[in-house]
Amino acid sequence: MPAAKTPPRPSLRLVRHLLKSYPAVLAVDEVGRGPAAGPCTVGVVLCLPALPAPPAGLADSKALTPTRRRNLIEPIRAWAPTAVAHATAAEVDEWGISLALTLAFRRALSLLPPHPTALVLLDGSYDWANPKPQLLLPPELCAAPPLAVQTLIRGDASCAAISAASVLAKETRDELMIGLDAKYPGYDLAANKGYLSPAHVKGLKTLGFSPCHRRSWSYERVLG
Repeated sequence: MPAAKTPPRPSLRLVRHLLKSYPAVLAVDEVGRGPAAGPCTVGVVLCLPALPAPPAGLADSKALTPTRRRNLIEPIRAWAPTAVAHATAAEVDEWGISLALTLAFRRALSLLPPHPTALVLLDGSYDWANPKPQLLLPPELCAAPPLAVQTLIRGDASCAAISAASVLAKETRDELMIGLDAKYPGYDLAANKGYLSPAHVKGLKTLGFSPCHRRSWSYERVLG
């Protein structure tokens, strides 16, 4: 049987190509789309033409151990301007996950240093960086200027800048969930990060919902 192929390392090839047409590229990834508790979180890496080679060891954050992710945080922050921001569980309930991700992304943008007009390079296949036209929007998004967006399926595994955004977002959210576990004990949030593990379900059945739970999540199949 032939040996399994090692997946290619994420590269900056696409980012460098896009920087020929745009003065900046914002590489973006999110975590926390599916959990029953905690915020959704968006990481952003600002890529400018002089961007050097990326830190070694980058990969999709889900493929890295917690120790490897933690060890990448400082090299990523030294490599390029970055930002991470959240939308709360209550905002997910009020606006839905897509608009909550848009809120988190726009908050992250406000934390970056001033930069030229950029293309948003977004992991996945769906543009959630721009709010869709609808009757009701969060006040923060009512005057949000439209942004040029390119999506990239599996970008967290193929694009080094998106990989870096993925690592930043996941590590930041994981640390936040550890803090929520101390604040709201009994759900094992430090271990399950808000997903419904057996310990989490047991906590819900015993304690009910905490303020960090998403009431809009569908609990019927696990709680009856």
